[in-house]
Amino acid sequence: MTKEKMRLLRSKLVRTLQLLNLAKQKNLIDNEEYTKTTKKYRKKILSLPIENKEQAPPYEILEGFAFKIAFVLVAFFAAAYFLPSALELTSKKPSFLFVAFGCPLVYLVIVYLLDKYEPEPKLYVAGAFMWGAISTVIALYLNQFTAGIFTMAISICLAGVTEELAKGIGLFRLSKHPEYHDTLDAIVYGFAVGLGFAAVENLFYYYQFTQATGKANQLLGNVITMVAIRASLCALGHAVFTTIIALVLAKAKQAKGVPDLGDFVKGYILAALVHGSFNYFCITIGNASILVNSIIVITGLYIFWLIIKNNWKEARNDKNYFKNLGIPSDIQ
Repeated sequence: MTKEKMRLLRSKLVRTLQLLNLAKQKNLIDNEEYTKTTKKYRKKILSLPIENKEQAPPYEILEGFAFKIAFVLVAFFAAAYFLPSALELTSKKPSFLFVAFGCPLVYLVIVYLLDKYEPEPKLYVAGAFMWGAISTVIALYLNQFTAGIFTMAISICLAGVTEELAKGIGLFRLSKHPEYHDTLDAIVYGFAVGLGFAAVENLFYYYQFTQATGKANQLLGNVITMVAIRASLCALGHAVFTTIIALVLAKAKQAKGVPDLGDFVKGYILAALVHGSFNYFCITIGNASILVNSIIVITGLYIFWLIIKNNWKEARNDKNYFKNLGIPSDIQ
């Protein structure tokens, strides 16, 4: 396609979006049709090559290829490590397997549905969940490394450092994609990664519990308590911790186009501190940590809810919906 044809096509697509915006303001189309149609045209515009755009440097191409290889390898080792445990747990306590994955998936569906104006591609959300799940292998080996150096108490607190690093690697990579462009996207993908990690970690804890006791029926109270805490507080905690990284990356992307390693480090340090505090309270104040950590998680969820409502308001007012499409401000 010549530059002139490309410029003409881009102009036509932008004009179509302007007309759709005007039609929505006059209530000629409903919100569902408006969202569906505009998203289609936005993707077409984003797919057009930018004039004078330089080809990606060789190191970026190599980085993308290396990440794909790493993803496949980690997924393979995750399956090899956890699949036998999952099968054994299924034969012993199928309800444990259902709770381990069922609760995180329910939370993820709820958050996904909250992104009602411009829902993320389901494939990408599933991929983020999968990365969270397989990143448990990276975290496992990092935790074993710290356990061999520090005391058990210190290594538990350092789990925030190792686990958020494992989860954050994939999130940082994802943040460079065009679909990841605002704070609501960050919440969806942050929850997906965090809940994927929580699902497999819960599976591991449930399996260890059945192996250690062998008498789960006689310890029903402990089982219910352990499952309830892991399925609610701990699962949502992982989602909150990782979403902190996601939000920092989203803010950086909105400010300068592409988040860099420094932005990731800022979000990672903050998430690791909150996660480490969560673990610290677990081992220092006993049962009281349920109340303290619940406050931490609920506070995070409340902040995210305020961000979601603000995104809804911006979408309804069309302030940022066409931000990077070159539409004149008087049209908005």
